Amino acid sequence: VFILASTDPQKVEHTLRSRCLSAPLRVLTSKEIADNMRMILSAEGKQYTEEFVHRLSMLGGGSLRDAQQILESMVLAAGDGPLDISLLRDTVGVISREVYGQLAEAFDRKDVKIFLESIRRWYSSGEDLHHLFFEGVPFLLRDFMVYLAGVPAGEIDTLSGLSFEAFSRNLRLGFQDVERLIREWEVTAEFMTTTSHPKIIWDMFAVKACGGQ
Repeated sequence: VFILASTDPQKVEHTLRSRCLSAPLRVLTSKEIADNMRMILSAEGKQYTEEFVHRLSMLGGGSLRDAQQILESMVLAAGDGPLDISLLRDTVGVISREVYGQLAEAFDRKDVKIFLESIRRWYSSGEDLHHLFFEGVPFLLRDFMVYLAGVPAGEIDTLSGLSFEAFSRNLRLGFQDVERLIREWEVTAEFMTTTSHPKIIWDMFAVKACGGQ
């Protein structure tokens, strides 16, 4: 008996695939991958934060091999330094849970002053505003929609790293609010794509997101 395993079966020759019994396997959950990451890091005596492990486990997209390869590169990049969210941000552009929390608050409060102050803080700290707009905003709005749809906590991972428990305590937005934010994001994305001044476009988006004209 021969067992052929592939994460890209469509690339296997048809003549070979036609002679195989296909048995698709589910991808691993982020919790299962995170448990493996903790085991490896503990065995290697590495210091790490839980946010680092949580966000790293999501980067693998359900593939333990991919997550382990990313972990190996992170350990090499860290050297004797800590394995934390700042390392992921600086190497692969992961947005921190703190920034996602500030963005969620800005959307939820609909207070343009709070939103503009957050943008100023991100700009001053060197946050990649293009990346935050094109990945951070859609990831967070997707999480809002999943939560509002009533998906049970733990059944699906949030892309932002924020918990459904936090949403249940703080989120006052409804479906229509999130749909409006998505439309405003889509319109503003056309300007963000071509600009060399992302802070200005962010400021414009903030005003629109808070209900301004």
